[in-house]
Amino acid sequence: MKGPFLKIIQSCKPLILICLVFLSISAYSREINKIIYDKNLKALIAPDACHYQWFYNGEKLSEEDAQFIKPLQTGEYSVQLINDEGFSTFQRVLLSIDATGAVITIYLIGDSTVCNYASSAYPMTGWGQVLSYFFNSANVKIDNRAIGGRSSRSFYEEGRWTTVKNALASGDYVFIQFGHNDRDFSKAERYTSVDDYKKFLTIYVNESRAKGAIPVLISPMVMNAWSNGSMRNVFTENGNNYRGGMLEVATALNVPFIDLNMKSWNLFKGLGQNYISRFVYHTYPAGEYPNYPNGVTDGTHFQEMGAIENARMIVQGISELTGNAYMVNLAKFLKPMHEIKVLVNPAGSDQMTTRTANYPEGLTVTLKTLPKAESTFQLWKNASGGQLSTATLTTVKSGITATNYTATYYGATTTCAATIIASGATTFCEGGSVTLTASAGSSFLWKNETTQVGTSQTYVAKTSGGYTVEITNASGCKAIAVATTVTVQTKTIWYADLDGDGKGDSKISQLACTQPSGYVADNTDLCSDDKNKSEPGNCGCGKTELSCMDCANVLNGNATVDACGACVEGNTGKKACTFKYQAEEACEVDGIRNEAINAGYEGTGYVNTDNAIGKSATFSFNAASSGNYKLLIRYANGGNATRSSGVLVNAIEQNTILVFPTTGAFTTWATLEAEAYLNEGNNMFRLIANTADGLPNIDYIGFTDNNITSGPCLITGINTEGIGSSEILCYPNPFSGEVTLQAPNEYSYSIYDLTGKEVESGKGQNTGLAGDKLLPGIYTIKVKAQKSARIMSIIKR
Repeated sequence: MKGPFLKIIQSCKPLILICLVFLSISAYSREINKIIYDKNLKALIAPDACHYQWFYNGEKLSEEDAQFIKPLQTGEYSVQLINDEGFSTFQRVLLSIDATGAVITIYLIGDSTVCNYASSAYPMTGWGQVLSYFFNSANVKIDNRAIGGRSSRSFYEEGRWTTVKNALASGDYVFIQFGHNDRDFSKAERYTSVDDYKKFLTIYVNESRAKGAIPVLISPMVMNAWSNGSMRNVFTENGNNYRGGMLEVATALNVPFIDLNMKSWNLFKGLGQNYISRFVYHTYPAGEYPNYPNGVTDGTHFQEMGAIENARMIVQGISELTGNAYMVNLAKFLKPMHEIKVLVNPAGSDQMTTRTANYPEGLTVTLKTLPKAESTFQLWKNASGGQLSTATLTTVKSGITATNYTATYYGATTTCAATIIASGATTFCEGGSVTLTASAGSSFLWKNETTQVGTSQTYVAKTSGGYTVEITNASGCKAIAVATTVTVQTKTIWYADLDGDGKGDSKISQLACTQPSGYVADNTDLCSDDKNKSEPGNCGCGKTELSCMDCANVLNGNATVDACGACVEGNTGKKACTFKYQAEEACEVDGIRNEAINAGYEGTGYVNTDNAIGKSATFSFNAASSGNYKLLIRYANGGNATRSSGVLVNAIEQNTILVFPTTGAFTTWATLEAEAYLNEGNNMFRLIANTADGLPNIDYIGFTDNNITSGPCLITGINTEGIGSSEILCYPNPFSGEVTLQAPNEYSYSIYDLTGKEVESGKGQNTGLAGDKLLPGIYTIKVKAQKSARIMSIIKR
């Protein structure tokens, strides 16, 4: 595994630190004695030391000896730290990395009810300080930017939001809670009206989304304020409806909304003023905590247990937002919570005692009991009956199973208890096991559901079920432990995806409960080394389907694409193109004869006629003999509609209609195959647009017969087969003024322009003149005598 991308050089005694400073100070300030994950660098950073050695899943990474390492895969990372005196310690972290190497970061912005506090202020705690314990640390990191004394306005105006916004990355979350300082009209720098409060919330939401982050609005929790025995909600009364303002913004902008205000109001009023004052809010009598020797009364801020209560309600709000995909995704990374039951023995000996509640693993939970005047507290007992502490106030760490603690007073009745401790995860793959250990006792009776399975203090569970143990102590007292659920996962067959196409090779597989890297559930890949094919097809693996197919889609055929772009030979029955006439050599074009804007053409350009019906392009071909000829027209039709064209040969309209389907773009060229009848000798071949878009762009016209060559545009006469006569003459040709017509006896004539329109007609006897009013150009004249007729092309200069 390759990991380090930044190294720190240190010389110990004295210590010299040389580094490239890529990390923000805040990245270190959160947990300076633990491994941290920097989202921007996607790096694990060890605490300061003289020497480092990294391990992955217990195996030494030989090249990883820097303070920074860039992890590439999910697993357990640990680092050995050696200080300047040669002493070594280990730090470890479980890391889960998605396909992009990302770990979700939740940024918190808010006030003193959210922010972190130094140990000198303990037990004063913001909920943001304990929120991380509710999430799987391998997937979610908390970056608490909240600071005391700030309102939604001052947090923004002081530039603190800009710092947060600049740190945001796509996929991050921003939890937003303001309100306590917004309603403080006694301080102008803090006070924010409800209307302005909504404006600043809108800014936070929109600017978070602009960075690809997910904003979450959290209404401010209630204060410890009461009136006539009823709890007030100062954030909804007397024109200070900050909760309602936040709800309006959340509704209008479709933002996830966690109503901590109403959740806390309902919970705290149910617990009562006396309980929340001593167990939730920042209120202590003199001497209860060393940091507050004179005591304190504060109805705004919270002690550690109050911060945990608020964080638990926020987590509950996340789980309840099942209609929001972002919150559903975040809820997947919440840690399970386990009950810590708090008992008093004898019941009623106390004024108040820490309430029973659920906690994730790792939290510091305060156990506190307040004795009645007539009661004598003795000690706290753990679930197995062992002594925990003789002080009325103590702390424990929440674990991975349910448990209980008892505040024991003088006169307590003898009871027994039963608990189960698992040696590791209770969900594992088949073939694995977990050791369940019962608390102390004289005899044990293990059951899986209703079936007895063991009688020792420990039991190795290898199958799924709910395991309980009945423990009997030396006095004969019996107790049954809360069931521990064991889940055994079934192995699945996974198939090697050697080419990374998402389909596996049925011949290479392994059994596993979770998907191994490089393996998939699909086993249909018959071309395991070919990413582009999962079946051999016609041409086999490692070859494209076009590699063994000719242009006529015949397997191993010998048809080829000729010089004019047509598929010929093979079994097509078509001959190859032998003559190609570049369209820019046209005799006459209604438009641009030689355009070169759209790529893909041959020669120097292509013909682009004007967009109108009747617009045309005229070409000249010589035919060695009369007959039908195959022609290939290369064109581009970038419009949305098909274009069509009529055909005139020597001014005679043909029955042929040429249809040019769209090619999608004027840089995409296609070849149209058609037939045309050509006369022996010279032929003026004219395409006339039948559609308002004119003709398509024409690159060239090809023929498959060697009898066709290009012809001249200046023609003195064209014989029309079957009606020609040497007795009818037209001279000079070309002419500049009038042309002389000569025929035996009486004759009539008609002159047509290149569109086929008759522009002049008349009659004569033996000899006459014509064409004096014609404009310069190419025309067709048809002269008819009594027994003969002649059609010719004439040119006026």
